[in-house]
Amino acid sequence: MTLDTLDLELRSVLPSIMGSGFDDPYPVYAYLRENCPVHRDASGVWLLSSHALITRMLDDRHFSARPPAMQPGAGDPLGYAGMIVFQHGDDHERLRRLLAPLFSRKSLARLQDFIDADIARLLAPLQHAGRFDPVAEVASVLPLRTICHLLGFPESNAANYLQASMGAWQLISGAQLTAGQRAHAMAQTQAFLDHIDTLVRAIDPDRSPDHPVAWFLQLEREGEFTRREMLVNILFLFIAGYGTTLLTIGNSVGAALRDTRAWRTLLDEPALVPQAVRELYRYDPAVQGIFRYAWQDTEFEGQLIRRGELAVLLLGAANRDPAEFASPNEIDLARAQGRSLTFGAGPHSCMGLSLARMQLESLLHALLQRMPDLQLAAAGSRRLQRGTFHGFDQLWLERPS
Repeated sequence: MTLDTLDLELRSVLPSIMGSGFDDPYPVYAYLRENCPVHRDASGVWLLSSHALITRMLDDRHFSARPPAMQPGAGDPLGYAGMIVFQHGDDHERLRRLLAPLFSRKSLARLQDFIDADIARLLAPLQHAGRFDPVAEVASVLPLRTICHLLGFPESNAANYLQASMGAWQLISGAQLTAGQRAHAMAQTQAFLDHIDTLVRAIDPDRSPDHPVAWFLQLEREGEFTRREMLVNILFLFIAGYGTTLLTIGNSVGAALRDTRAWRTLLDEPALVPQAVRELYRYDPAVQGIFRYAWQDTEFEGQLIRRGELAVLLLGAANRDPAEFASPNEIDLARAQGRSLTFGAGPHSCMGLSLARMQLESLLHALLQRMPDLQLAAAGSRRLQRGTFHGFDQLWLERPS
C-alpha cells in the first residue's frame, strides 16, 4: 500500500491501523514516521509514530491516559477513572504500589509450575494433530486461567469470565462502537463487575490470609482502597492479562515460524528463548497503540495540542523505528540495542510484563521440545484488529505427515 500527502489531507488513516483495516499496518506507520511523525489525522486525532517522540510524551505530565472529562461521578458510571491505566502522577503511583504484591517475585514463582502444567495439558491432545490453531487451543485458554490462578478465582469458570469481560475489552480497546453497542458493552461490564464483587465478598481475609485478594480487602479496611477501585482494577487485570497475552502468543509464534531461520536457531539453542521473546514482542506487539489526552493546551514538537485532544501513540511504529533499531523489520535474536515500547515505558510500564513473558517462554520451550517440525499452514490464518489490539483471530499450524 502507498500513501501520499493528498491522502492524509482528505481521509483518516485510523481505519488502516485501528478497527477494521489492513492486515499489515506497518507500511502506514513507516510513511507517517518518515513524513509526519506528529500528524493530526483527518479525524482530529493526533498520531505519533517516532520512538523518540512517543517516549517523550509518555514522560510528559501534561498528557494522561484519562481524558480531562473523565472524572469520578455521574460522567463515569462504571468507575473506569479508578483503573490504574487511567491514573497519572501520585494517584498512579499509589495504585501501582497497592497492586505490586500480586506481581512480586514470590507470587510469580508460585505461578510457574501452574503455567508449565497447564501448557502440557493443553498441548497433549495436539501432540499428534496434523493441523491445529494454537490461538483457539492454547492462547484463548492459558492467559485467562493464569489470571484466575493469580487472583485465586475458580479456573473452572475461566470461559464464563471471558464471555463476561468482552464488553469491558471493547470499551478499553478504542474500537468504534455505535451508541447501542456502547450501551450493551457498559451493561455487560457492570454485570461482570457485580460478579467480581460476589467473588470478593466470599473471601474472608481472616480465615484465608494467603488468598491473593485478602491483601486488597485488608487495604480496604485500612481506607487505602475503595471497593470500586478494587473491582475495576481486578477487571483491568482480566482485560490486560487476557487480551494482550492471547494476541501476543499468536503474533510471536506466527512470527517465529514465518522466519524459518529464527525457528531453526531456537531449535539449536533453546537457551535463547528468553531473548527471542523480547525480540518477538518488539517485532509485532499485540497492542499497537495507547492513548494520551492533553490536560492543558500544550506545544509538542511545534504543534499545539489543545486540552482534551486525543493522541494515539503508535507503539507498533516505534518498535520498527530505524532510529532506534537496526534493521527493524527483521527478527534478530541477537539484538542487544534498542528499547522496545511494547509494554510501555517509565511510570506506565506494564506491571504484568513478567507474567506475560513467563507464559510465552514456557509455551515456546514446550513447542520446541514436543513439536520441532511445526510450520505455518499455507492457508486459513486470519488477522484480527479490534481497536488498538492487533493479532491473529486464527493461526493455523501444521506438521509434515
